[in-house]
Amino acid sequence: EARFGNYLSTDEYRTFGSYAPAELVNLDSRIYSRGEFLWRHRLYRAYAEYDSYPVRLTVGRQQISWGTGYFWNPTDLFNPVTFALVEPGERFGTDAASVEIALGNLSQLQAVWAQARDPDRNRGALKFTTNVADYDFSLMAGRFFRDNVLGADFSGQIGVAGFRGEWLHSFTDIGDDYDQLVLGLDYRLSMKMLVTAEYLYNTGALSELELLGALDRSAAGGVLTTSRHLAGGYLDYQFHPLLHLIGYLSVDLERGGVFIGPRLSWNARQDLDIEFGAMLSNDRGEFSLVNDSFFVTSSWYF
Repeated sequence: EARFGNYLSTDEYRTFGSYAPAELVNLDSRIYSRGEFLWRHRLYRAYAEYDSYPVRLTVGRQQISWGTGYFWNPTDLFNPVTFALVEPGERFGTDAASVEIALGNLSQLQAVWAQARDPDRNRGALKFTTNVADYDFSLMAGRFFRDNVLGADFSGQIGVAGFRGEWLHSFTDIGDDYDQLVLGLDYRLSMKMLVTAEYLYNTGALSELELLGALDRSAAGGVLTTSRHLAGGYLDYQFHPLLHLIGYLSVDLERGGVFIGPRLSWNARQDLDIEFGAMLSNDRGEFSLVNDSFFVTSSWYF
């Protein structure tokens, strides 16, 4: 990975760019850095897996995706989703041991332990998943940093619309216990248009100062917000099989903050994707720390 530009010399980058993840093994290495140029390597995934039904064991840097939320997923203590990024689909790996045990065709038990370099940042959880009346349900319990947590999620259909949600209760080591609830709907208006709506209720909202002090928890998993009530919307409109308009919208329902993330995705060639986008906010409430930015990304597959 190579980065260049005067952003690398800002206080913001020095603060957030030097963040050390909670993972047990450091698989990143800085090859060269001077002024406004940085060149490093990062090992994205590295794991060993044993799979013999009904047991699957995976050890190493892996992706563990829990929950059903697109904008916020509080029950995912390992690979949280984040929509306000240039690459929102990019998920960091977790150094963990995971055991999955199949309990018939529609049920499963999974145990995950992620050991951190700092014992206070360890994460571990047990999750049971099953299907009842065409709905997928999960129950989970675990320990996140020094807090015990209990949660659940579901996904299914209401008519032709997808309906999903998740809930997490945190028994905090310091401060008051809190709950986080997410509800979402997905609906395809036509073969060319998909829309998603999501709502978050968070009784554990933080001040901006508390948020900055807890960024390591957000990067490791969990949901951190400065508002109790947030709404999100997603649109994917296909002008042409090779051209998509994608839009993210999030609104702080308490303090009037608004985030807009339009993107135009173009499959320029069979092996080349180009995307033009922006991340914009009105600098209020939940999004007061978001700076307006514009970007172009390209991905070449070979």
